[in-house]
Amino acid sequence: AAKAWVARVRSAIVAPNRAGAKIRVYAGGRDQAVTPDNVACLRRFLAQHGARGDFCVAPTADHQSIVRQAFVSGLDWLDAVVAGKPQVPCPSAFAHTCPW
Repeated sequence: AAKAWVARVRSAIVAPNRAGAKIRVYAGGRDQAVTPDNVACLRRFLAQHGARGDFCVAPTADHQSIVRQAFVSGLDWLDAVVAGKPQVPCPSAFAHTCPW
């Protein structure tokens, strides 16, 4: 059953549109659900498909606290993208920004 589920999930993965929307990923350095290895895998996948965006990593955030730490910044970033304004940088408290 697990192999069938994995096959179904993999078949649903669609490569991002290179000309599509910008992507911003907020990640927590202490997240045990979406681990740094998962984030690295996502970064490689997006880069391989020519997606545009960046990663904002909060080193001390876990799976719950990353939402609180990134919420306002995420809304500001989204507002800027929708309005066609310059991209809002990652919050200064986030120690690591990785554009791809």
